[in-house]
Amino acid sequence: MSVMPIAKRQKTNPRELAGKIIEQLDVADLCDDVSVAGPGFINFKIKAGAIAEVLREAVDGTHLFFVPAADPQ
Repeated sequence: MSVMPIAKRQKTNPRELAGKIIEQLDVADLCDDVSVAGPGFINFKIKAGAIAEVLREAVDGTHLFFVPAADPQ
């Protein structure tokens, strides 16, 4: 994710803005690491278990990837 367009509109340093955004994130249950890279990119290292859980929910139909048909045919 790049924060550079937002930083440009706010006339602020993109790396500093990315750092502020990371400070406000609560993604410990989904990510092993969140870091600033390059001129203002936010990198997310997603936990394998989080991906597996989302996929299990999708298969079960409990996740928001799709809505089951009310009257399947």
